[in-house]
Amino acid sequence: AGNLSEVKSAVQGKLDAVDGDRATLSFSGSVSGKSTEGFEVKLTLDDCKMMFDKSKGRPQSFAVKATMDAVKKITQSVSDPRAHKAKEEQIGEARIKSSKFEVTVTYR
Repeated sequence: AGNLSEVKSAVQGKLDAVDGDRATLSFSGSVSGKSTEGFEVKLTLDDCKMMFDKSKGRPQSFAVKATMDAVKKITQSVSDPRAHKAKEEQIGEARIKSSKFEVTVTYR
């Protein structure tokens, strides 16, 4: 989960096929959490495949296609004369959205 805290995941995997010493697995679901910069991050797994080499006992390749959404509330401190203290008030938000997030890893 990298630098995320308060991580929640709902990832499911299934065995798609076995051909000799190679197995193909697929994954779907999501991973969410809070970044060190204060963004609420959600990665939704759309199409994830892993080729696993049973004879070597390790992955041969891994491909991830996903979407990512990150939102951070922008606040400022506002003084409240009745309470004699300051309070945080939301004045906007920053949003990062990726509709095409792809990673491919090949093991040698």
